[in-house]
Amino acid sequence: MSLYDDASLIMYPSGYKEDKIYSLKPTDGSGDLDFTRASTATRVNAEGLIETSPVNLLQQSETFDNAYWSKLNVTITSNSIAAPNGTTTADLITSTGTSETGVFIITSFTGTNTWSVYAKKGTGRYLFFNTNTPLIAAKFDLQDGVIVGTPSAGATPSIESVGSGWYRCIITSSTAENRFTAFITNNTTTSDVSSSVGLTCYLWGAQVNIGATAKPYFPTTDRLNVPRIDYTGGGCGSLLLEKQSTNLALYSEQFDNAAWVKFGSASVVPNQAISPDGTQNADLLNVRSTNVIRQSVTLTASTTYSCSFFAKKTDYDIVGVQTLVSGSGVQSFFNLDTGVVSTQGSGHTASIKEYSNGWYRCIVSFNCGTSTSNIFDFLTDSTSLKGFYIYGAQLEQSSYPTSYIPTLASSVTRLADSASKTGISSLIGQTEGTLFVEFVWKGVSSVVTDSSIFSLGNQEYGNSSIAISNYNGTLYGRITNGASVDASVNYGSMTSDTRYKCAIGYANNDFVFYVNGVQMGSDTSVSIPTRSDVYLQNAHPNSKSVNQAILFKTRLTNDQLADLTGGNKTTFNALATTLGYTIL
Repeated sequence: MSLYDDASLIMYPSGYKEDKIYSLKPTDGSGDLDFTRASTATRVNAEGLIETSPVNLLQQSETFDNAYWSKLNVTITSNSIAAPNGTTTADLITSTGTSETGVFIITSFTGTNTWSVYAKKGTGRYLFFNTNTPLIAAKFDLQDGVIVGTPSAGATPSIESVGSGWYRCIITSSTAENRFTAFITNNTTTSDVSSSVGLTCYLWGAQVNIGATAKPYFPTTDRLNVPRIDYTGGGCGSLLLEKQSTNLALYSEQFDNAAWVKFGSASVVPNQAISPDGTQNADLLNVRSTNVIRQSVTLTASTTYSCSFFAKKTDYDIVGVQTLVSGSGVQSFFNLDTGVVSTQGSGHTASIKEYSNGWYRCIVSFNCGTSTSNIFDFLTDSTSLKGFYIYGAQLEQSSYPTSYIPTLASSVTRLADSASKTGISSLIGQTEGTLFVEFVWKGVSSVVTDSSIFSLGNQEYGNSSIAISNYNGTLYGRITNGASVDASVNYGSMTSDTRYKCAIGYANNDFVFYVNGVQMGSDTSVSIPTRSDVYLQNAHPNSKSVNQAILFKTRLTNDQLADLTGGNKTTFNALATTLGYTIL
């Protein structure tokens, strides 16, 4: 028997959808975790690129009868026929007029984007797929699977057969658009959208994604509660769970905007390089030690902030950022050739992280002291003008940087992630058991309280729980019965961007806590609370990437716990093979 056979629940980040993280075991869905965030967010995908999560920027991608979609001289019959994925979720679109008959959504997108929708011929043969102002359009023949005539300027269309008469109709454009529209027509003229009463076609799977290619379709409802499988640093993906954070820097990718003030000879040339998101939207900054590019911001006095930006070398190695600390300008510099902090200013905590294709994320954390009116300056240490590529400026009230939050004319908040499952008492050992979790710690939350890393029961004060948790950056294992702490073992302070493998083994009057192969402590006078729920994040969120979380309904031996948390390949090999990954 392997540890995989013994486990009652295995969460290894792989499959997910809105509101849900699939568990590898059990396979009937009873162990799938419920997920919420209530906002959009970004992640690093398997190709090492920053992308919006989910990649589909549209809501209600399969429900054209939803009020999100406006109807123009049509009726919608939902779930009429089998969609390309085999489910009966494709909608019938029926014309009730003779001109401009279809569905649309008014929304705004900038940069290079790819628009797509799956369509199937009804009594209407052609789909006219377009935006509004400016007009970016093409007409698709749903019978022969070809583009009709000449598409409008700015549109790069394509059509792909996906079987059973379905086609994916696609337009890529680098022009800012403000509408997504699909009209049905039987007119062969390129831009004619005349129709007739009763004309029909079928639609399913609308999507807009950033970039010049149509990415695999991702279904959406409100887009807000999509888990993030993150590949920062490469290797296997992990479930990214973060605290709430707000990017206070405006126009985080548009450094030519007036929100960024250019001093002296400093200048910006927009869209000069492929950025960390894979599109050509990185700007070239030309600055020097005395001619900076600045955004002024208002901060809260005596509060810690982190500013960060992505930079890539052009003709010079050393780039820097300046903030005010108690009213005085403090500068830190980064070497984009060697990937190290070359100068850390007094009052700054500086770091640099490597991304793909020559990009680095440069980071400075600081307490602003008495300063409330502050600055966010980009510069070099050279007295002559030097250039570097830049992308994704971020300023947040945090002692460490969180995942990138894009902004335009106003600050943007990414809400906290939450992952839990209630009503699964049958998967939890009630009299004995084991919790195991592997995660990478990101940093201390501003909330100084108990915060779940992996727990049976919510850790709100007065609740009973068996928990591997964080308290202000301190890692511990604990059992509580109501307000009473029956067992508590302290590991000590965690280090940012460090991997931890932790396990609790428990039974009546038998508690032990292991971290990275070492027993931290034990207790022989504990009572085991009855629990029916699990949490990877409770009401007091921390920031971490969870590589795996496993429950056993038996109390593993101390040797097994040491091997499990130490990554012993002999004991853990069967589980790793089954899950299809390499133990790190």
